Amino acid sequence: MHSFFSYMHFMGCFFRQFYRSVGKADYLALRNGFITVHLVPRTKFNFQKYIKRSLEDDFKVVVGVSPVLWASFVVFLLLNVNGWHAMFWSSLIPVVGSC
Repeated sequence: MHSFFSYMHFMGCFFRQFYRSVGKADYLALRNGFITVHLVPRTKFNFQKYIKRSLEDDFKVVVGVSPVLWASFVVFLLLNVNGWHAMFWSSLIPVVGSC
């Protein structure tokens, strides 16, 4: 019966994170649940470092922008002078850069 309530608390903590900040008790419940399911007991595992690394990896995949695109954006901002048709010329930079 204890494991059922522990599981329900874990599920509540999981869904609560999408609506507001996770409190310390909820964070510890998620951390302990993750460690007991995925790792051997009494192992030295830094859960916070794991979460940070996984979120950074996901962020790079979702928001990843190529250096050529960044460079073309910077050139566009620097050359945005009236009459120079900077939008036309800066749009050719990624095409030329990818060749």
